[in-house]
Amino acid sequence: PQVNIQLGKIEDLHFADPFDIILANINKNVLLAEMAQYHQHLKPGGYLLLSGFYTPDIADLNKVASALGLQEMHRDERETWGALLLQKK
Repeated sequence: PQVNIQLGKIEDLHFADPFDIILANINKNVLLAEMAQYHQHLKPGGYLLLSGFYTPDIADLNKVASALGLQEMHRDERETWGALLLQKK
């Protein structure tokens, strides 16, 4: 499988093709601001794995994700940290 790892704000990065999986490990505010771009760069049926936020942020992240057509497939909560696995419908 081909792996493309890039660091930086998504608006500053360039991608030739949509992805099967995107991993974003950063705080809630950045995740919310960039969620539409993550969605845009995912293949239909692709997965978005979010982490690096607090468990109380899950509701806000899911609200924005759902409005974009991203469905929660799994969540993990450890101590005060949360992670979400979303799938593009």
